[in-house]
Amino acid sequence: MSLKVLLLDPNPNGSRQLQDLLGKEYVVTARASEAAALEQVKKAPPDLIIADVNLGETTGYEFCKKLRALPDISPIPILLLTSANDLATRNAVLAAGANDFIQKPLDLVEINLRVSRSEERRVGKECRSR
Repeated sequence: MSLKVLLLDPNPNGSRQLQDLLGKEYVVTARASEAAALEQVKKAPPDLIIADVNLGETTGYEFCKKLRALPDISPIPILLLTSANDLATRNAVLAAGANDFIQKPLDLVEINLRVSRSEERRVGKECRSR
């Protein structure tokens, strides 16, 4: 079964680029707003969520915190996209509850490694909980 990825990015260019990169190996559903992404997550929970830190009306940090507050959704791995590379941003990503981050500009090898690693962790947790 192919990994189901929910992508939240209000920037159509960034969203399209990630869809093109990930769509070769995964089933990608993209949403441009936090409200649409939350609705999608509740309707059909993905295996992985990737969200940009800059969402316009809110932030990826707040989106992440909202997801972590939902009991059925909280175990899903979350990766946040950021163009910042400072320690404060990296710490904020992790403090918000994200599992990892992806640095912009996007690198195909890095994205695939981080997505694969998130999937391995998710599968490992499911096996341990049985």
